[in-house]
Amino acid sequence: MTCRKCLQREGQVSAMWLHLAVLGGLFYLLRWYRERQVLSHLRDKFVFITGCDSGFGNLLARQLDLRDLRVLAGCLTEQGAEQLRNQTSGRLQTVILDVTKAESIAAATEWMKERVGDRGLWGLVNNAGILLSAAPNEWLTKDDFSKILNVNLIGLIEVTLSLLPLIRRTRGRVVRVSSPAGSVSVWRWLLHFLEILIWGRSFFRQSEKGAQSFWHSCCSHSTWKVQNIHFP
Repeated sequence: MTCRKCLQREGQVSAMWLHLAVLGGLFYLLRWYRERQVLSHLRDKFVFITGCDSGFGNLLARQLDLRDLRVLAGCLTEQGAEQLRNQTSGRLQTVILDVTKAESIAAATEWMKERVGDRGLWGLVNNAGILLSAAPNEWLTKDDFSKILNVNLIGLIEVTLSLLPLIRRTRGRVVRVSSPAGSVSVWRWLLHFLEILIWGRSFFRQSEKGAQSFWHSCCSHSTWKVQNIHFP
């Protein structure tokens, strides 16, 4: 009886390792297949990126320009737009955009319609965002909460809704660049005794959770692709 149980146990262990090996093989096969996919006609595809004055948006605009995509870059200042144009090819075009102002979003939308025409917008990258200094809620005012919500949440929603008609033409994709700071606090790991910094991140977390809710609602009934990218 003991030997029979040992054989059964060995058989179960062998089957488990076989299943893991098959799953691992399928994972690497899928990864290999996806990495071999090549996107064609990049020169005909328009991508609009917000918050391109500096940081991730600026870097992404330059990288996509190197890959021959037609980059439309939204910058908050003329200085940032000029610096970006000086670092890229003539394909890249810039537009001044303040995501907190409806008239600025409307003007940028009309500007994009003139550029893309019937070809539509292949990609929208919602990168514009801010993070204010952490402080306890008692030290904050309504304006402090409004500033970050207007940029990270309301601005994101208004830009996305304004450009959806252009994105639908190409069955394109919408990308949201966000931060895990809305869910995880590095201060909790490093400075447990400074709980004041943990409390103070609540206003940023509200904008992140609101944006996530909007994204989930888009995913549930969209014909265009929705993606979320976290940067620390």
